[in-house]
Amino acid sequence: MAVTKVKRIPPVPIAIAVGLVNAVLGLILGILTAVNLGILVSWFAQLAGISGITVPQLNVLNAGALLIIGYPIGGFIVGFIGTLIVAHVYNVVAKKAPIHLELK
Repeated sequence: MAVTKVKRIPPVPIAIAVGLVNAVLGLILGILTAVNLGILVSWFAQLAGISGITVPQLNVLNAGALLIIGYPIGGFIVGFIGTLIVAHVYNVVAKKAPIHLELK
């Protein structure tokens, strides 16, 4: 088995890859949150109607659309910047202590 050293990680390609993964996860989370928000708002409105309390109308569609759009964008930005920083730090540290990988 060959042992190789990881001396450098290209920051931008790895940051784009991690940002895209976070964007996909953010899209899934945004859809689930939007659906659950709609269920909770309708449930609270029913409870308020039963007890005779008037509740202002909430526009769940706008909030759901913002969640579905905002989570992926935020996930990409945070994942991209975070990975960019970590890759740069690794490249500085790897000059003294690179990672050793055993490849088959």
